[in-house]
Amino acid sequence: MDKKSKLHHVLSPPMNIEDHPFVILKDEYILSCNDLALNLFQYTSKEELIGLKFYQLVFDEFDRKRFKRNITNNITKAFKCTYFRKNNEKFLVNTKVFTKGTSIYIVMNRIDQDDQIQDTSREMKDRYKYLFENHRDVMLLIDPETGSIIECNKSAVSYYGYEEEILLGMKIQDINMLEDHEIYKEMQIAKREERNLFYFSHRLANGEIRDTEVYSVPIKLEDKQLLYSIVYDVTEMRLQKTFFEHLFKNSPLAIVMLNNKYRIIDINENFKKLFQYDLNDVKSKQIREVLYYEDVDNTNFCKMLEKGIFVRRTGKRKKKDNTMIDVDILIYPIINNRQRIGIFVIYTDKTEKMKYERELKLFAKALENNTEGIMITDKEGSISWANVAFTQITGYCFDEVIGKNPRILKSDKHTNKFYKQMWDAILKEGKWKGEIFNKHKNGQIYTQWLNIYSIKDENNQITHFTAIISDITERKKKEEKIEYMAFRDALTGLYNRTFFINQLNHEISKTQNENIAILFLDLDDFKRINDTLGHSVGDKVLKEVSVIIKKCVREIDWVARIGGDEFMILLSQLQNKTMPSDIANYIINALNEPVRVDKKSLRISVSIGISQYPKDGKDAETLIKNADIAMYKAKENKNTDKKHSMLFHPSMDKEVNQEFLLSNHLRYAIEKKELYIYYQPIVEVHTEKIVAAEALLRWKHPEFGLISPEEFIPVAEKTGLINEIGKWVLKNACIQNKRWQNQGYSSLTICVNISVNQLKQKEFPQLVGNILNEINFDPKYLELEITESISTENVENIENILYDLKRLGISLSIDDFGTGYSSLAKLRQLPISKLKIDKSFISDIDDQLTNIQIPSAIIAMAKSLNIKVVAEGIETKKQLECLKDLACEFGQGYLLSPPVDKDSFERILHLQSLKEK
Repeated sequence: MDKKSKLHHVLSPPMNIEDHPFVILKDEYILSCNDLALNLFQYTSKEELIGLKFYQLVFDEFDRKRFKRNITNNITKAFKCTYFRKNNEKFLVNTKVFTKGTSIYIVMNRIDQDDQIQDTSREMKDRYKYLFENHRDVMLLIDPETGSIIECNKSAVSYYGYEEEILLGMKIQDINMLEDHEIYKEMQIAKREERNLFYFSHRLANGEIRDTEVYSVPIKLEDKQLLYSIVYDVTEMRLQKTFFEHLFKNSPLAIVMLNNKYRIIDINENFKKLFQYDLNDVKSKQIREVLYYEDVDNTNFCKMLEKGIFVRRTGKRKKKDNTMIDVDILIYPIINNRQRIGIFVIYTDKTEKMKYERELKLFAKALENNTEGIMITDKEGSISWANVAFTQITGYCFDEVIGKNPRILKSDKHTNKFYKQMWDAILKEGKWKGEIFNKHKNGQIYTQWLNIYSIKDENNQITHFTAIISDITERKKKEEKIEYMAFRDALTGLYNRTFFINQLNHEISKTQNENIAILFLDLDDFKRINDTLGHSVGDKVLKEVSVIIKKCVREIDWVARIGGDEFMILLSQLQNKTMPSDIANYIINALNEPVRVDKKSLRISVSIGISQYPKDGKDAETLIKNADIAMYKAKENKNTDKKHSMLFHPSMDKEVNQEFLLSNHLRYAIEKKELYIYYQPIVEVHTEKIVAAEALLRWKHPEFGLISPEEFIPVAEKTGLINEIGKWVLKNACIQNKRWQNQGYSSLTICVNISVNQLKQKEFPQLVGNILNEINFDPKYLELEITESISTENVENIENILYDLKRLGISLSIDDFGTGYSSLAKLRQLPISKLKIDKSFISDIDDQLTNIQIPSAIIAMAKSLNIKVVAEGIETKKQLECLKDLACEFGQGYLLSPPVDKDSFERILHLQSLKEK
């Protein structure tokens, strides 16, 4: 068989390939060719073609891919392909591909020029149509006049979700979310090429609305102008953009965006808050001009940013108000297409963090140097840290306890139940505190105050336990001593009033029957012992009495000294109703025996009041009050019936209630105009001329009638009403005297009694001065009378008040002199200008000559101190004559005039003025 026949046999396909140019390939390389192929590609010899890569001769990448696809899939259909000649000239030929074994046959057939032009045009159309149909981007051909979709590609069908036939029957108005007139307007803009980029919202077949970016340009197709539109879905991109903008603007960190020249493009809200700038303040400015300094000129810094490397810094930056703050700085480049297009700088304010770190260090130092022991364990109970105080308290050094369990401190003085309750509280409530006995390293047991806290992580899981310990052994001893002092009487060692009341309340709370009694004891005339023998002897007597009382009661009874010479006894678990009285009589009899103190034999007597629960009171206050009432009743009656103890009876409370009733009515006496003032003349003894008037308060109650001052004045002083009443008396007496002076009795002085309680008011001188100023009253015509009992008060506290009154121009006198325990020498330190001898010394001077000695002595001593004297209670002419003989300056009494109302007093003044004429 000749060569031609062999070749035809090898090719096999039913065509005569010798009549056409062909090449044979092996692994994409040309293995052989015929002369027609040499002429077609314009090579001079086969050696030039053989060995070349065949695809180098193919002009179009599209054709190369088609070649490979046909070879792979053994497709023999003819197709047109453009090739390069040796001189790079392009030519178009029909091409078929055959495979035989491992060889590939490419057979070509030339096309004439007209066919070539037509085929080229058709080929181009086919290619464009192929590209249009198979392009991955969504493409549409749209009629700009009607909006009809003329053509769509596969990507459009897939994107919108409609079948191709349905999509081609729709208008763009069916997809675009704009109004029809707005869509038409936009299509005309694209048609006129005024703009080719548009942003629309398109509705998909499933109803979903997507954001799109549309590039639309006019094209002419078969003499009709259409819009060629490429649609890009930018929903995610816009979402990312929105997300980025939100993240940038609302980031909790301060962020600034810079261009490549480090000038500010934008800042976020936290940058504004941190550095106090608005964007208009800093836009386009160099960052270092704004924030004091950035590493913009550092070569290494710039190189790192060029490479896309993040840069971290820590430093100080300047706020708008020039305040420097500590910040953490993160700088990173913005890269696009491998080029840096800008820079982000993020600032984190470290001020609070650094403050926290300093505080943390301080806290750690405080823990380390705390005087209380602190121990931290892990959740399994192994000790992980302890401070110096812990080692000092326990005796263990640091290395001896680390890793150990705190049970090494266990004293074995507590039960397992105790520890279980403790850990139940820690695990349930997160803490426990209380006293606990622990063991020192040396084996000594000590009392410890322990606080244990659990420490939890962010997941509320326990990670550690902290124990704070204090050795309270010494404190416990002190507390016991303090408790003893707080609840014991320092002198006798008996319980004090506070403890007694607490114990009484405790007994009442647990008592279900009548088996409690209170004995209230008061030593009779004990003040006499203190005054005559001294307080040191009195104290020794009280100690001896305490011992005697303790011996008279049972072990279960409670004895207390509640103050001075008063004692109380709490009797519980009474065996019979007479037991309280029996014990009281036992004490009375025991104290009848002489008490020996400092080799002196002293007789002591006691008065005892008894109250019982619950008939005499259901609370501690009532029981004590009623026992006290019964005691005073016993003290009042013992001189007549020799009875030193009395059981409380409700009738005893009547007197107390009467006093309360009196005080309640007295409270409104001024308001109801029940009080009024009587005036008693004070005269010069030798001339019997009226020189002053003493204002004397009276109370006439509409129901009780005239109430004696001796009855209501003590109530007023006890209740504090004396201050308001005294002010009323002072003001009205001065007003009345002012009226008399205006009537011509210009030299008349008004004398007003003042209570010691009023003098205890620091503002009393100011009050008196205000009254005098208000009524324009000359203070030299006012004399304040003070009872002699002032001398038993704290004179130092009242002395300043008296001198302040004296400085107002007011005279001061001592009333009822001789009834108290004072002396002229004691009163000498006070600014007193007059004293009044009590009527008890005047009433007897006309009976016996010896009775004149005391008034005579008082007058003589007063004169020596330049103090004038007023004799009270002059009732006979003989008394008046005696006082004249004694050279007493002034006097008052019923002989001269009883206390009278203002009108009667005025008539007396008038009669005196007539006599003088």
